[in-house]
Amino acid sequence: MDVCRSIQIINEASSEAIGIKIHTDREVYVKEPIMVFIENTRSKTIKIKPKIPWEICSNEKCLEINQSSVAFRIKKNGYESGKWIVLEPGGAAIWTFWAYPSLKPGDYFVKLSRDAVVVVDGKECSVKALCKFKVLEEEPGLKVESPHLIERKSKFGSINVRGSEIFC
Repeated sequence: MDVCRSIQIINEASSEAIGIKIHTDREVYVKEPIMVFIENTRSKTIKIKPKIPWEICSNEKCLEINQSSVAFRIKKNGYESGKWIVLEPGGAAIWTFWAYPSLKPGDYFVKLSRDAVVVVDGKECSVKALCKFKVLEEEPGLKVESPHLIERKSKFGSINVRGSEIFC
């Protein structure tokens, strides 16, 4: 099946149909860099440009991302060729974006940008791909109330907990 030919009819295809998977390394971030992955999941080579072909958006607007706040590398089966990022089958590109303090707590998504150009098997394609994530102000963490002794023995012998503190 010629994926891009069917795209010319509908003008846009899902990322799965093209073979692009866009995702982040986690679903929740707390004051830490966001890692954006674009992977080639099909058996054809994919070319993408520009150097940052994605954007981070909320329901209100998309963030202005400048080159100085992003580190880029190819994870495997890929390379840079002029203005293009070339991902061979199984290839992946990774961008690390230092978003703090630009992103306030809330729900966000990363998607291919409006100016992203994707070429599959020599044909330009329009691709719709996105991945949702959340930004929090502080770690959700675990609420620990008072600890309870579960077992009195360890591999080192009996444990006497009278008058002792237990750290978890």
